[in-house]
Amino acid sequence: MICKKYYLSGTSLLPKGRIDRKVVFLSQACITDAVKRRLKIRDFEVLPEVWSSNESLVDVHVYLEKIYWNISLEIGKRLETIHGQNYGAGFWELPIGSWLFYYIQILYDQYNRIECAIKRYGRDNITLLTCNTKITPFDSFPKFPYEYLKDERQVSALYGLIAKELGITVAGFEDCLNPDLNSGGKRNNVFLKTTLSKIVNLTINKCLCLLPSRVIRGEMVLIDQPVFSGFANIGFAIKLKASYFHVCGKIKTQSKSVNRAELLSITAEDGFEKILVSLLPLLMPRIFLEDCFSYIDAAEKYSNYKVYHSRNIMLSSIVFQYAASLGRLKGARIVFQQHGGGYGQLNNVFVECWERRQCDFYITWGWRDTHYPGAKTVPLPQPLHSKVMDTYKQKSEMALFVSNSTSKHVMRFQEYPGMPHMIYKYLDFKKIFISSLDTDVRMHLLYRPHFNQYGWLEKELDLIKKYPEIEINQKGKLIELLKSVKLYICDHQGTSFMEALVVNTPTIIFWDNQYANRKGAERSFDILIQSGILFYDPKEAASKVNLIWDDVKGWWMHKDRQQARKEFINSQCMIDKDCFGKWVDTFKNILNNPGYINREDSLKKR
Repeated sequence: MICKKYYLSGTSLLPKGRIDRKVVFLSQACITDAVKRRLKIRDFEVLPEVWSSNESLVDVHVYLEKIYWNISLEIGKRLETIHGQNYGAGFWELPIGSWLFYYIQILYDQYNRIECAIKRYGRDNITLLTCNTKITPFDSFPKFPYEYLKDERQVSALYGLIAKELGITVAGFEDCLNPDLNSGGKRNNVFLKTTLSKIVNLTINKCLCLLPSRVIRGEMVLIDQPVFSGFANIGFAIKLKASYFHVCGKIKTQSKSVNRAELLSITAEDGFEKILVSLLPLLMPRIFLEDCFSYIDAAEKYSNYKVYHSRNIMLSSIVFQYAASLGRLKGARIVFQQHGGGYGQLNNVFVECWERRQCDFYITWGWRDTHYPGAKTVPLPQPLHSKVMDTYKQKSEMALFVSNSTSKHVMRFQEYPGMPHMIYKYLDFKKIFISSLDTDVRMHLLYRPHFNQYGWLEKELDLIKKYPEIEINQKGKLIELLKSVKLYICDHQGTSFMEALVVNTPTIIFWDNQYANRKGAERSFDILIQSGILFYDPKEAASKVNLIWDDVKGWWMHKDRQQARKEFINSQCMIDKDCFGKWVDTFKNILNNPGYINREDSLKKR
């Protein structure tokens, strides 16, 4: 019996010249128009989706949560040895966190796809096609993963590194026949109206970060990103004797030679950990190794604050992260906050797990739970939501339909529609919904694509262009549009539908419900279903829109829907006219009361 030989490819890139065997693409997202033009259907196939079942994703979350904290601690120990320091292994968790968070997930996806190909076709029968692009260490988020995922050559090269570690034959190529090398992260053209208020707010927020940082021992807070808008941020800083973090100019680094090979001494417990550890010396960013002390030295002058607060720690400067870690060694407390939808709702939100483990207090938009260990949750009214509550005043006859998207290669393991293979069902739901709308409704439909293309935009627009009566654009700021459109339509469990409920915009929501919400959030969504706001069937959602179109306002203002809206807001997106006062009081408690909301004992044992 003659065994067939196959090429594997983790991207849409293909070498020039004749391809003498069938190509197996490791995901459906690789099949671009360029691939279809190059290869006949009989010349390629797609590996069955690795993460197609809900059970597999649940198992992944459990596994990754376990491996992340183990590896993080072990890397911290090695960094102590490499740098000859005695900070403690836990010191490094925050600075390396945003990079390691994505590194592990991206690597785990690619590793599993290659392993599945080995099981299906046989190790000796496959050769991985990889682009001969040199991979160099990226800095932390957002350069990794976004800069990495934008370039398919980098994705292809990483597949090659993993394949070599697994003993797979690799065939490199210099040039490719795909004119579109970008697979994600490119922004659509967005034409935002510049208003006086927007200019004022941006100017004020920029100036806040330029205010002199007064390092005071005592009641002092360092804030990395403004919490409120406009002058309220100044008042917040005055009330708390706080400073807004700002580093003038680029950090001048003085690189020191370090022994990267020390990272290889980490003991791997399974095949994936072995790959993960083996690539650390090559891929770990310089900001934790050669350039480490340039950043730590810059962070020293910010290390005497009592409290460090980040609105989104993933977007924080590495200097702020080092400063917070240094401050914690001196007894400081760290406060993070929710910065999007899904938190406190979905069962598996790895980024929420990571954030709550890194801080002492976690500010939520109204919910409180112990779903993840670490910080105790502190419900507070969300400043933006509180500012726009009940500001709806219809000025347009348009129905606004806001879309979502995700990267073409797995960036992190998420629930619907956050994984590449889920996009196909997501687009099918969208197609069913739009085709089920009455023509009169479609004539008033304003479709707003996601601001990041991620390589899916053409498929999305092909669907919409079948109905020329639908307007497609991204003009205007979303929160301002919500205040004036006739109806808001949302097909994903994100942030915008909660903003619409706060504004009191008439709203219809629909999405796939195969991924359950956590128990504490079930009632919040049940009341939206019972009141006819949320649907799990796109046809039913479209039928409701058709039914209410002639009197959307009358339908929305019915006491049942208004009551459901208020109940959801109270538990998932809290608002309060005295939002400012509530925040000030909470931070004063954190500053002045040593016993205020201690961290989970389970985390102290680490």
